[in-house]
Amino acid sequence: MLRRLRTFSILFFLLTLISCGSSGGDAPSRRPSATVDGFAVDAQITGGSVTVYSYINAQKGSVLGSAVTDDTGFYSITLQGPDQPILIEVRGGSYIEEASGAGITLNDGQILRAVTFYKSGFPVRLMVTPFTNITAGLIEYQTKSGTPVEIAITDATSAISAMAGVDILTTVPLNITDLKNARMSLTAGLKYGFLAAAISSWTAEASVLNGANVHLIWNSISLSQVMYRDISEDGLLDGKGINPNSGTIVDLGFGLVPLDANTYRVEFARHLMKMAGSEENKTGIGFSEVLLEADRLAGMTHQIFNGLPTVPLDTTGPVIDPIEAEGLFHNDSLTFAVDVSDTVGIKSVFFDLDGVAIGQAIDPQNPAVLINTNLYTDGGHTIGVRATDNLENETYRQFAIKFANSGAVVNVLSSTTVNSSPVILSGDYIDNGVGIQSITVQGLPADINAVDKTWNVSIPLVPPNPTQSAAFVKTVPIVIKDNLDIENTKLVTVTMDTIKPAIDPFYSVATFVVGTDTFTESLSFAATSGIPLRIETDKISLNGVPILEGALGINFIPYIVIHVNDPNVNAVFTPENEITADIQYKLKGSIVAPWHSLVPVDTANNYRFIIPLVSELLHPDWQLATPQDQHEIEIRIKDRAGNATDLRFPFQAEFVPPPPVVTSTAINAFNKPFPNRAELYGKVLSVSEHLISNNTNFPILFSLSDPAIHTVVKVAEEAVRKLEGNKITQEDWRIQYRYWLIKMFDVPIQVMEDPNATWQSTTSVDLKNKDPNTGAITQTTVSPNLPATGPTISFPTEQLPLSTSTLWESFHPPLADTTGMNYFGPIPSGDPRILATFAYFPSAGNFLQRRTVTSYQWATGSPRNEYLLFSETNNFLTDHFEVRNNVGERKLSINGFYRIPPKTTYTINKYVLTPQLTFYNDTEVGNRETFVSATPKKYDLSIAWTINNQIDIKIVHDTGFEKALEMVAVDVVRGGTPATYTITR
Repeated sequence: MLRRLRTFSILFFLLTLISCGSSGGDAPSRRPSATVDGFAVDAQITGGSVTVYSYINAQKGSVLGSAVTDDTGFYSITLQGPDQPILIEVRGGSYIEEASGAGITLNDGQILRAVTFYKSGFPVRLMVTPFTNITAGLIEYQTKSGTPVEIAITDATSAISAMAGVDILTTVPLNITDLKNARMSLTAGLKYGFLAAAISSWTAEASVLNGANVHLIWNSISLSQVMYRDISEDGLLDGKGINPNSGTIVDLGFGLVPLDANTYRVEFARHLMKMAGSEENKTGIGFSEVLLEADRLAGMTHQIFNGLPTVPLDTTGPVIDPIEAEGLFHNDSLTFAVDVSDTVGIKSVFFDLDGVAIGQAIDPQNPAVLINTNLYTDGGHTIGVRATDNLENETYRQFAIKFANSGAVVNVLSSTTVNSSPVILSGDYIDNGVGIQSITVQGLPADINAVDKTWNVSIPLVPPNPTQSAAFVKTVPIVIKDNLDIENTKLVTVTMDTIKPAIDPFYSVATFVVGTDTFTESLSFAATSGIPLRIETDKISLNGVPILEGALGINFIPYIVIHVNDPNVNAVFTPENEITADIQYKLKGSIVAPWHSLVPVDTANNYRFIIPLVSELLHPDWQLATPQDQHEIEIRIKDRAGNATDLRFPFQAEFVPPPPVVTSTAINAFNKPFPNRAELYGKVLSVSEHLISNNTNFPILFSLSDPAIHTVVKVAEEAVRKLEGNKITQEDWRIQYRYWLIKMFDVPIQVMEDPNATWQSTTSVDLKNKDPNTGAITQTTVSPNLPATGPTISFPTEQLPLSTSTLWESFHPPLADTTGMNYFGPIPSGDPRILATFAYFPSAGNFLQRRTVTSYQWATGSPRNEYLLFSETNNFLTDHFEVRNNVGERKLSINGFYRIPPKTTYTINKYVLTPQLTFYNDTEVGNRETFVSATPKKYDLSIAWTINNQIDIKIVHDTGFEKALEMVAVDVVRGGTPATYTITR
């Protein structure tokens, strides 16, 4: 049947996924909305925060909706999304324990969960209870083991529903303490409610076994967290977990109470019946109606219980405890009462006196019987109590009692084991209505209160001999005399014990840090060295770790073991199992947890007290301390005489969160079309997203920084139309004789004359000659002969050779601009290099002048277009971060820190401010055929943005924002290798 149900559920889920696909080319219609509603119960949780998450691939995804439960635990959320698995979490709020009436507020890290399928447009009814929480844990384990989430949801829901005997997702649990939920028969809702109440009843009993106030620490929501760990780590409800440090299997417990498969079967079944028979049950449904359900639960053999054999629901009779001390005197009418308890409820209680039946308890839950002592002889008697539980298990116990109807007698109610002298003894008396004259103790008169018939006296207690002054036993006579002058004497043994019990402490190893050195040392090192303990925040509470040395050790929880003994002097001592221990905890000199008792651990009659340094044994607020704050544990043991021995353990502690899980994703914020590249200049852009998950049970504070440098490299092209020519530097000279001007100059081909060259008077000419064979250049200075008359001017041939081997020096610089240049025509006919021009000037005077002229000769192929690639690099920094919570709300830092609640994932976005780059957009550069500009033009070719996605996170334990800088910080660096994003033309 289970296999068929699972197959149908999977097919239904897959069909719904197909049905929501596209219908051809039609535009999709608006997705229909639907409500997810139900009740959060542990019992009913009011004011709880309910959040619905996507649960695709068994990963808690985006938030789909949220709400707050009302005063009945009801919530309702409207969803609009595709078909998918969903996860619901309930945090915060409060509830009232069914078994005790204690009000409980959910602490940070205490969560109830539920998982189911959501089909678009169809409403979902979904409860969130300890049983759906177990289911969510089983789903988590199965999906991690490779089971598809759809199959895991179906199988896990079927398994836990079979355990509970109801549909845990859709059945509304009814609170059995509410009279309005009275029914004529055991409905599914009442059955679910009784199961919740059974957890409350079991944790109430566990509170007593742990020596704590009922449900103050050990309550239903706390057990729900341990059960979630139990099943999520190995897929079994068997009281076994996985050590996170070694991966080995470890035992789980609820303080001093061990857990196993029969806790969830037999113990829950017993307490199911106990609640059915309790005064808190207002449903009208009694023990007999839930018996079959309890028997079914106790006998379950589902695989989640790891094949462990079942045990009978109950084979032990009720526990019968006295209410008054045995051996006291009574007279006249006596109502004798006892305390009877049994997890399956009490069916009947019968009394007898000296073996003769005297009556049945009218109320088995509060058994008592009325006895007329006048019908019996004075002296000692026995009262027998026979109690039967609802499964017919029986217990019989007898109690000693004394009757006194013929004379006055005294009862000693004060302790007779003392540690000082004088001794105060007190008690009450019986006078049979005749009144008393006196009570004397060891010959000293006692003070008598005739109204309530009590007495007290202070007497010295002298040892039999001086050597026994510290410890001895002495018989003290008490004489009572009534108004009829009748005396009765009672001999009381008083024990004097002034010797203190001894404490033999053992300290576990603990972790310390000095600088960068982490080491382990005895816990006592913290009290003597002044170096704080290093405690990771997932070790602040037990979280299912039992209070046993081995379990605490392998879970790295530091602890103190107190071995006790009382010296045996003169046969006076207190047995180890009767020595009591109390603990008090101080923080910064103030008492945070006043004196409260410790429960001894008994292993083969080896009694000891174990004190782990955790919230459950100290105080929930002990971790709200900085490394400089002083903690102090005071342990006091006492023997029966009241002698006390104290042990003081001062220490400091630095609470350090384990590194959170951080996953980083790069964001390509630079994916722009190339023509729109300027939209990336001078902009604030999100370049990476980081998910930070706090998987501990305590909040974490974190701050963000990022010294990373990011780079942008832009490659562009420059174009220019270039002129190339030969630069020619030459000297012209002229001579004037009388009225004739002779101008001599070189005429290159296509020259541009330098208009700035001016004539300078000189008496000589510098000539440069270049050897055609060696390339050597020589310079000669000549002074021409100025003839007295006539136009003929001559130069010495050896000084001014005109051969073709003479070459002029030249070089070839580029010409970018020809503005202002004068162009000369082609070479005239005649000599290719030297011309003589004759010009007539009417003025007289002879002179010799020369000038230097620079001219340019076009190179072959000039002018032409030239293209040059160049790059520009800019660095820039991270601008800021944005942090959003699990429902998308932006969170602001306080003192530079953000707070992330336990079991929560936040989103961090990293932003950069890009530089304002130059925008090169001369598009004509790209046209090689028509480009003509002599002014350089530029155009972008590509832009590469290299982003360092690293993010530096500093985390500290949350003791408040104002103390964050005092806490020990853990640095977490995430982000991976840089990413480069390129856009091109």
